[in-house]
Amino acid sequence: MKILADPAFFGGVLYFTTYTPDQSGNPCNLAGSGRLYGVALMLVKADQYIYQAGGGVITPPPLPGVPGSGNRSMVVGSGVPTAPVISFKPSGALPPDIYVTTSGGAGMDAVTARVNFNPPAFSNRTNILSWRDRRVQ
Repeated sequence: MKILADPAFFGGVLYFTTYTPDQSGNPCNLAGSGRLYGVALMLVKADQYIYQAGGGVITPPPLPGVPGSGNRSMVVGSGVPTAPVISFKPSGALPPDIYVTTSGGAGMDAVTARVNFNPPAFSNRTNILSWRDRRVQ
């Protein structure tokens, strides 16, 4: 398993993709699998769930309102995945979407798709800081 793309950080969660080559030894098989990981880097509160620092956010914790951890990863396709891209809807509706492109088998049939996962999100966007925020000097 290798990380081949830049990570993304959003709402206290680090998102990154990994690639695991095909292990069968048959060059005619698909080129391996790509996974998306989501790991809380701090205590994250979203909706009725509380994600522990170091815990997974791909699925909710077992109990609403009780700090816990869900799954850390999910398969996003075959082939090498790109960096996750977090995109807000034009209307500003929450949650945002995460998109990943996978190269497909043997470098063919690349697919860009919305990941079937709703990331934990802030209730508003007024205090989000990023590396492009010109207010911070």
